Amino acid sequence: MLMTPPVDDRVIAFDRHQSREIASATLASVRHQRPIDTADAPREGDDFTSVGVRARELLDAKYANSRKAGTRIVFSLDVSGQLLKLPDLTDQELAAIVLNRDKTFTPDEQSTARCEFTERERIALEPFNDAVMHHGDRRGDAIAINYIYSCMTPEVREATRWTPEMISSNNEMLDGDIKRLGPIEEDSVLQALLATARSGRSFNLSPLRQRLFTYGPTAATTRHH
Repeated sequence: MLMTPPVDDRVIAFDRHQSREIASATLASVRHQRPIDTADAPREGDDFTSVGVRARELLDAKYANSRKAGTRIVFSLDVSGQLLKLPDLTDQELAAIVLNRDKTFTPDEQSTARCEFTERERIALEPFNDAVMHHGDRRGDAIAINYIYSCMTPEVREATRWTPEMISSNNEMLDGDIKRLGPIEEDSVLQALLATARSGRSFNLSPLRQRLFTYGPTAATTRHH
């Protein structure tokens, strides 16, 4: 079992106000095409237990590096030290921390991982919030949510609390907006969503990139209406 860092390295709370670069993208409204398959999430190659071990190792390395630098990992700007930041962890590693199935992570680490997921969600959906949500049009946002969900592993869905019920409600909203505003071009949504991944803080969208590489943009799938 890996040793966890000393208790005095773990101070409650987390800085939610970190600076970041947001990827920008435009959204074109033309036509609605194909169904997104959200029934099955991609499978993670590693056993999830080994992912948790790797996440523990990465956190322990952060604590060790902080001590070598003469400081310590903290969870609040009110305390002197280095804030724990997790942008370099994968979605699956963050999920291992949040779910904490082997009971090797602290509540503070879990909270930090949840905050990182929240930030990735914000960055991934930022183009659609700016481009359309303020005008009462939620189509791009809803379709992007479907795409993100289709790329999530079961563990990431559980950690982020993105459920089938949430997607069902999302699609009901999408259906209503399409009836009210007309169809929307799926490829523009996909390209705008993939652009956010260049920030280095968005969700893993590799399955979508692979789908485009294999089948071409016109085969990127969404739901029929």
